Amino acid sequence: MVITTDICIIGAGAAGLFAVLEAGASNLHCCILKTDTRAENDVKEQALADYLKVAVSEFSPVYTDEFLEDLIKTDPDTYLVRTTNGREIACKYVIFTDRRDLID
Repeated sequence: MVITTDICIIGAGAAGLFAVLEAGASNLHCCILKTDTRAENDVKEQALADYLKVAVSEFSPVYTDEFLEDLIKTDPDTYLVRTTNGREIACKYVIFTDRRDLID
């Protein structure tokens, strides 16, 4: 099953959730992929992320517990994101919230 959305956000921490707020205000739909768990080890970051999850809930983002495996530009206006579990996400934009998540 391919998820089709406007934006795929790589990173479910505070930066990614702020991106969902901005996208939602512009009527754009988002799918969020996890990254590493650094934020889960930072109490303040986790508290902010928990608060933002409530704030973005009105925009109904799609959360996955999967990580980025591959990113392919399929045509000038579309990207295909593949996750570690084989899920595919078709989107117009991809936002990386941490440079360490970029593909080599």
